[in-house]
Amino acid sequence: MHPGLLYWEDRYLLGVSSIDEQHQRIFGLTHNLQVALYQGSSDSTLSILLKSLIIYTANHFAHEEALLSFYKFENSQEHLGDHLRFLQTAQQLLTQTGECKTSAVQMGEIIADWASAHILEFDQKIAAFLRGHGLR
Repeated sequence: MHPGLLYWEDRYLLGVSSIDEQHQRIFGLTHNLQVALYQGSSDSTLSILLKSLIIYTANHFAHEEALLSFYKFENSQEHLGDHLRFLQTAQQLLTQTGECKTSAVQMGEIIADWASAHILEFDQKIAAFLRGHGLR
């Protein structure tokens, strides 16, 4: 294991399979981006990996938001706001022309922070709520 790379850990499991699988994929995409960065990959490669990560994460957020809406989660505004802030930051990174390596590093850091803050705090709350409605 490389100390600077993000790796999936079981402590991020929420007990809702669709969300857990998507979180694992986000970790995998982030890891791929970080490996490409450390290997000195081209800006075009980094850009493709960065865009793929952001698109997948946006789709994951849409999935979570649909579940929250369907099951009428009362405190969804804070959660949705966190998603929106993440996507706005990611979009800003994409528009930093000529700074793909910097954007890739920043995105790796953002995902690492998001993993510990968002998954371990916000998503734990919604997962308990969703499990209470029978989702596994």
